[in-house]
Amino acid sequence: SSVHFGNGTAGRVGSEFSSQAIRRKCSQNPTRRYDNRTLRHPLPGYRMWRGNHSKYLYQSYQTAKYGEGEAQREYHQYFAHAKCPQDSCRANEMEYLIVQRGIPRSLPLPKPQIPDGSVPRWHWKSWHMPYKSIDMWRRELEYPEHIPSHLSEKYTRPLSVLAPKIIYKQLNGRCMKEIRITICPFLYGYGNTLQALAMGFYKISTSCRSLVDKKQIQLLYSLEQTLPIVEITWLDGTIYRPPLFEGSSPYDILQNVMETAFLMEDRILAQGIKLPEGELPDLGKWETVLEYKLSKKAKLEMSQEEAEKSDSAKQK
Repeated sequence: SSVHFGNGTAGRVGSEFSSQAIRRKCSQNPTRRYDNRTLRHPLPGYRMWRGNHSKYLYQSYQTAKYGEGEAQREYHQYFAHAKCPQDSCRANEMEYLIVQRGIPRSLPLPKPQIPDGSVPRWHWKSWHMPYKSIDMWRRELEYPEHIPSHLSEKYTRPLSVLAPKIIYKQLNGRCMKEIRITICPFLYGYGNTLQALAMGFYKISTSCRSLVDKKQIQLLYSLEQTLPIVEITWLDGTIYRPPLFEGSSPYDILQNVMETAFLMEDRILAQGIKLPEGELPDLGKWETVLEYKLSKKAKLEMSQEEAEKSDSAKQK
């Protein structure tokens, strides 16, 4: 084979020293990019017209790899050509209007399963609401038939049908009454066990990043040799015990707890129970810390001014 872009060579035959590599391919490992971005083919454009890359060549039904496409958005390159964005995974009308043997057979179109005469309440949403707020995840038309009155009589609205996909890194204790972590002090020193997991969760929940009042967190020592227990009491009095699995990280417990906390906050608000006013400052964000400190400073200055005024009034 001859060298296409040689340094003064016409070919390999008879040349004592070849200035080119035998194989012009940067690496067998596709994740190493040495000069993948340069032209690799002697003829203009085998993969040039694809944008000089060879991605998305698979013809099989498989999830996108993490670097490819919009894997996080549940959008798949393989189906992108064939799927109409209007058909979002629901049956279209072609299932109900069939032609069999030249005879059109039209099935009755499905109707919503709502009794006649029930008037929905329009729950208005806007994009200016925060993404995490429960109002974003409620249904827009709330029918009285959807109110879960079989659970208790206090519910005034239907529960939210969706929950946001969030990876939680902090504990937010707005709808929690208390957190109890029970461990046995005699079981220390046996490696990476469930007890280390529970203590890791205790460390997370008491750290400065968690938005919990530290008085709510209790660490209990049991004198019997028991497995560690994490108990979370919500504002309506129900108790949640997240599962502790060996080998998982304390952030998995945090994720479990916070996903349950979203649902619990939803049903607490639907029952009309008032949440405590105001949120704790998120001490992991510098702007919030600054704002918090400035507000404290302003309050301090105000109180000093008031003290000076009262002093001057006393002197008069």
